[in-house]
Amino acid sequence: MKPPGKSYAQKPVAGVAAMLGFCFVVALLDATAKYLVEQLPTLVVLWCRYAFQLVLYSLILVTIFRKHLRAVLRTRRLKLQILRSLILVVESGCIFAALSVLPLAETIAVSFIYPFLVALLAVPLLGEHIGKWRLFGILFGFIGVLLVIRPGGELFHPAVLFALASAFLFACYQVLTRRLSDADSPWTTLFYTALGGALAAGLPAMLVWETPDPRQIALLATIGALGLVAHGLLIIAFTYAAAALVANFGYTELIWATLLGWLFFSHLPDPVSLAGIIIIAGSGLIVLWRERRAVRAGDAPDTEP
Repeated sequence: MKPPGKSYAQKPVAGVAAMLGFCFVVALLDATAKYLVEQLPTLVVLWCRYAFQLVLYSLILVTIFRKHLRAVLRTRRLKLQILRSLILVVESGCIFAALSVLPLAETIAVSFIYPFLVALLAVPLLGEHIGKWRLFGILFGFIGVLLVIRPGGELFHPAVLFALASAFLFACYQVLTRRLSDADSPWTTLFYTALGGALAAGLPAMLVWETPDPRQIALLATIGALGLVAHGLLIIAFTYAAAALVANFGYTELIWATLLGWLFFSHLPDPVSLAGIIIIAGSGLIVLWRERRAVRAGDAPDTEP
């Protein structure tokens, strides 16, 4: 039940693998949420996502981790857990609001200033060193994002502001996740993620409540399950690897968002967007290669100035 602790910097591959899994699952969650927020109020979808996530995780705790239940519920950083949960709820509300209007790939692309923000916040708040390889990967990946969204194009809608707000809040959420990994177990943090989200979104959802039909309920339960898996993977990622490293691989979510947008919403990427996606993927692979090489040589990952 103990978190891996300060050995995280020596397991970059495990952290990156968890982050890659998170990116796929959260892209699938966003695609499902986009479908739902076009039919139901955003706040209803938001609350149901966390309510189902809490129910599912509670079932897991009482059936699998019954003997460790007290340890899971005990946190050494309650205020930080509450703050993190509130930030995530507002962030989710912002991205759902943007998805109700904007295409999936474009929404995710606009929000992708968050890896850059995470890397910057990790320096003063976590004491991490960005290093030239991580900085190169972040900047190279951001160039790919710019090719996808192409500032000055047709994506000028007030909903873009929701996507930008989501990016800032998600960066704060990821940094707090990294800080909590040294104090609480991933199971504890996952519980407070679901509990805080369900409580915070409950009252606003009741004010605009619309009862979903059986098909919508099934999809709402699905995004609850996807949220549980996604944030479990994210917590693992920040437990085993430095924030500046795993944040860089967050760009792969854009790849999945583009593919899912094409499959489910018939939004095809043009050649320039495809070039941006390739650049994004390439930036992550370059940084991962450098991190693995540094660990095998016995050095701290990316400590070169």
